[in-house]
Amino acid sequence: GFILVASVVLYFLYVMFFTGQDLTGRFKLVALAIFFLVSGMFYSGYEQQGSSLNLFAERYTDLKLGNFTIRPEWFQSVPSLVVVAFVPVFAWLWVWLSKRKLNPVTPVKFSLGPIFIGLGFAVMMGGSMVVVGGGLASPWWLILTFTLHTFGEICLYPTGMSATTKLAPKNLVGQLMGIWFMSLAFGNLIAGLYAGEFDREAIEANPYIMVDLFGYFAKIMLGAGLI
Repeated sequence: GFILVASVVLYFLYVMFFTGQDLTGRFKLVALAIFFLVSGMFYSGYEQQGSSLNLFAERYTDLKLGNFTIRPEWFQSVPSLVVVAFVPVFAWLWVWLSKRKLNPVTPVKFSLGPIFIGLGFAVMMGGSMVVVGGGLASPWWLILTFTLHTFGEICLYPTGMSATTKLAPKNLVGQLMGIWFMSLAFGNLIAGLYAGEFDREAIEANPYIMVDLFGYFAKIMLGAGLI
């Protein structure tokens, strides 16, 4: 993890000061560095769907629908379904707003990513409180969370790639696009470290730990989006 982050930092410093960039070019690279950091934070939350959220589905969610039992991994299909259903809606919305000169600027669209992630984890805090009370959470807690998280990716992912192509020096677009994808790797690394805290024995001894874990992510993501 430290090697990955150090490599990115050294690369940005090299591009800023040793490739003949003027002041405007350096400011653009600073913006890309900020986008990299926020993207990494975003994916550290988004990728919980395959780890802590999947464990929540398996251990703490009521999977019975009458005589039918939902398999925990089926919740992984929710993001794909949301993408298919809502990408056209978001695309139409941006065009509709643009025609009225209300289309959000790139940083605003980008910030919606972590904000939606934060709202999703706030929802999971509610689901966790059901578990704290001794019950099993409804599947709708996870479905709503996955939906909000996917809304966030719809806002952040294409915006980040577009910003990279627009802000990167023309001769370094390919390299900086690679750096953009490294932010996904960075996020996955943090996601794995965080999910390691989702210890079953510790949570069973003190269920409020789960509320705190989801609450921590909610605060970080909402704060990052607002900043």
